[in-house]
Amino acid sequence: ERVGERVGERVGEKLTDNQIGIIDLIRENSKITAKEMSEIIGISIRKIEENISKLKEIGRIVRIGPARGGHWNIVEQVSDDSRYYPQIKVGERVGEKLTDNQIGIINLVRENSKITAKEMSEIIGISKRKIEENISKLKEIGKIVRIGPAKGGHWKIIKEEN
Repeated sequence: ERVGERVGERVGEKLTDNQIGIIDLIRENSKITAKEMSEIIGISIRKIEENISKLKEIGRIVRIGPARGGHWNIVEQVSDDSRYYPQIKVGERVGEKLTDNQIGIINLVRENSKITAKEMSEIIGISKRKIEENISKLKEIGKIVRIGPAKGGHWKIIKEEN
């Protein structure tokens, strides 16, 4: 392992060829399995899982829904502020680690601030009740807030200070 690569992963989020391959495969098929990736890329399932963990850790991919029946989302680079979103590790500072479903909810709110719990449920693939529980948790830990009434209002993501 080269020293520059290690630093680059933290600062510039330099990706390995295998990580780029994983992102390309997810881009082609968001429901691809680790086993399928392993067969196509030619590395072990264990190595695929390690690379997926790293990609999730640096905020490049996120799992939406359950392991079976869910799908992957690629977090694209945003040109206006040249950061990757969600860089949601904000909770880890205070001991609160967000679940993939909570990150998925935040992504959906980012895309459409007027999205309903029912719509989130259909997209993420969990029950409306579980969406509501996750929203309550996100509100409780100060990640999102509801502006206005249940009907006609909208969601707002709370920015974290760095």
